Amino acid sequence: MNRNHDGFTSDQIEGIFSNDNFYSSIQFYEDAVEVIYRLSSKHKVKFVTKGSHKNNSNKLILMNKVFPYIDMITLTGKETVGKGDVDMRGAIFIDDHSENLISTNAKHKILFEPYGH
Repeated sequence: MNRNHDGFTSDQIEGIFSNDNFYSSIQFYEDAVEVIYRLSSKHKVKFVTKGSHKNNSNKLILMNKVFPYIDMITLTGKETVGKGDVDMRGAIFIDDHSENLISTNAKHKILFEPYGH
């Protein structure tokens, strides 16, 4: 049984993210919604996410409410599909997992680490 750095298995993590109530409790960082809105008024912004069908479905509901003006690319599949499969030439790619940054062809790569992490 493979466990990640926090001691959870992939299936346990997927269970958390696939829970119908998970995304209803999400709180965005202060000013995040406004900053993304302003950024999208001058640049093409897309969200790319990977998860199970259930996880992506729940996430799309939230994101369409909060960011209806942003296109979202959803990827599904355990190990067969990754964010590196999305052509990001010339893009700025921000992610919270360094492995995703390594796999992408984005021109600029930024590792996001939440406050207090």
